[in-house]
Amino acid sequence: MYRFIRFFVLGLPAFLFLCALVIPFVPGAMGMFSDSAGLWYQPVTARLFLAALFYSYPVTFLCTSFRDEMFLSPGYYLVLAGYTLLWILILRWIFRRFEDRARKAS
Repeated sequence: MYRFIRFFVLGLPAFLFLCALVIPFVPGAMGMFSDSAGLWYQPVTARLFLAALFYSYPVTFLCTSFRDEMFLSPGYYLVLAGYTLLWILILRWIFRRFEDRARKAS
């Protein structure tokens, strides 16, 4: 059970990065505010895109405060990949600390 939770927590930033990378280019995937029925996958992709927006907000704020034309450019995705890597490394370090404490206690 612990391994599953660890894998899920460490994989979540990578999954949200992939959502932020892929979903804007899927036709009709971001119809959060449309009145039409939408495509069959729109209820799922709209929620995933919203989660990716919340996840990538610090990068979006950083990129738009420096240069407005950097938003959704290759540089933006490069900064987002670095942000994702930072989250994965921090979460991995936290899990390793808990694992080391558990080893010392037993």
